[in-house]
Amino acid sequence: MTVAVEGERIVEVAPDSEALRGAEGEHVDLGGKTLMPGMTQGHWHPDYGGLRLADVGKLYLGTQSPPSYLAAVCVENLNYAIQSGVTNVVGAACSFDNDVAMKMAIADGRIPGPRIRPSGLHINSSGNENEPNSFWLPAPPREDGMQIIGQELYADGVEGMRKAVRHQLRRKVEVIKIFPSGGHGIDYPEDMRSMTRDELATVIETAHDHGAIVRGHVTTKRHMLEAVELGMDIVDHGDGMDDEVIEAMVKHGTHYVPSMLFLKKLMPSGEGDLARSTQLQPVVRSFENLREMLPRIHAAGINIVPGDDFGLEFMMHGYGNYAEELEVYVNDCNIAARDVLTWATRNGAKMMGLGNDGGLIQKGRLADLIVVDGDPLADIGILRRPLETLDLVMVGGKTYKDRLARV
Repeated sequence: MTVAVEGERIVEVAPDSEALRGAEGEHVDLGGKTLMPGMTQGHWHPDYGGLRLADVGKLYLGTQSPPSYLAAVCVENLNYAIQSGVTNVVGAACSFDNDVAMKMAIADGRIPGPRIRPSGLHINSSGNENEPNSFWLPAPPREDGMQIIGQELYADGVEGMRKAVRHQLRRKVEVIKIFPSGGHGIDYPEDMRSMTRDELATVIETAHDHGAIVRGHVTTKRHMLEAVELGMDIVDHGDGMDDEVIEAMVKHGTHYVPSMLFLKKLMPSGEGDLARSTQLQPVVRSFENLREMLPRIHAAGINIVPGDDFGLEFMMHGYGNYAEELEVYVNDCNIAARDVLTWATRNGAKMMGLGNDGGLIQKGRLADLIVVDGDPLADIGILRRPLETLDLVMVGGKTYKDRLARV
């Protein structure tokens, strides 16, 4: 096949290169390499700066650091992403408008990076798992009448939630992130709810009225069914997934980001106090449940997208670590590499809101392309070595990495 790119788009995909051989421009022979669409990171925290395993569960995860420091972290993480073949990221919360700011900087050509569908602050209710509820801790500062610290915003009641969403929308946020439940590594009673049904409905309605989507850290069956019924667009984690939840998600067209690498990294290793901790047993149960359910979720046709809290050092901090999550789905869940790569490419473009513009190598689509020296269908692990195996990264026809020989 021959793929021709002009400007930001693919202008031809031909089964025979003869038709294009005489055309003007650069010609590159990709014999022995793999041309594929760029990948999407579906759960992106731009300002997580190499947090350690010991930091998990600690308040704010460093996101209350000075804005200029966090901006430097964002630039570093964006470079890791683009150099690893990630051409799209979908925000899942950040501090200080970092997603929006980085999107602007990339658009202006000031820094390299992927496309960003920007998120803003986590919207929480008072007293949930992300709030400093110990009486000796100072109350978070207030902005626009709301408590905000780091990437956390606290609101209560229908009008409070409406105001919180609008506070984010006015800052050009396109993805509203909420916490209807705990779980997935966050110690929080499963039967406890963070938002009332009316509060949750208000968040979703307000976001949708302004063209934004809503994603939620939601893990229990009860909370998932309610959130999906009310129209939440993305279920993050979904530890308690079952067939009833799958049926509801199919009905409502809900996206799903399983984030199983996070659970695997938290699971006991078999040594020391960490392995004996009863606190980690729910993590083991969650991982085993998702390992059983994921093939059924895939078979049901739900739009699954990889994405696992980019920026945590023990998980995804550095070149190529994005692909470690892809290996979990292939090796632990027995999903075919071709299907997992489809989640990362075609499905990711859908969640980015690109519609028919991205995710496939097809005439008329955006030229978001990467070239791999090898075959990720045979060994998806080669994507973990992008400094060795990634020869080209192109976003909308703009080249960010190129070590291909011209002919």
